[in-house]
Amino acid sequence: MSLYLLLALAVLLSVLVGALLGQLWKRREAREVERKWQERERLLDRRSAIASRREVLRRRSRAGREAAMGRRRPRVPGKRRRFERP
Repeated sequence: MSLYLLLALAVLLSVLVGALLGQLWKRREAREVERKWQERERLLDRRSAIASRREVLRRRSRAGREAAMGRRRPRVPGKRRRFERP
């Protein structure tokens, strides 16, 4: 077999593996979203006041805020800038 044929097979194989992993990732994300919604609905539909609507919404906003905090750039030591109004 020639080198070009082996290279072409390797590229084809990597594309197929990438497509398969992409499909698996989409399925996993969809299951995760569905599970979260079911958990929220379960907490909201309980007869006893285990978690109020406000608590569920607070948990959701806290989770989003924690995810956003993880994406923030780290603080750099130095003088803090203050923004002044013109």
